Amino acid sequence: MPQLWETGEAGAGDAQTEIQLDDPVGPAVARMSIRLQEQIRDLEQSLEEERRNLMEAERRYAELKEKYDAVIQRVGT
Repeated sequence: MPQLWETGEAGAGDAQTEIQLDDPVGPAVARMSIRLQEQIRDLEQSLEEERRNLMEAERRYAELKEKYDAVIQRVGT
């Protein structure tokens, strides 16, 4: 009997998971693998968003610090 393979794909370019269908845990492992790939994708998207937010906060901080320093110089002279 030929062996059948199931391939779980989370997206283009992602590694594929091959599991034998005649293996009793195969489908459960495939579902778990797909869920983990989805969670990883979600975490990567969250990380990118957090990085953008941090860059914006740093930019805003530098802007406010410049304004604060300018006010301190005017008051001090």
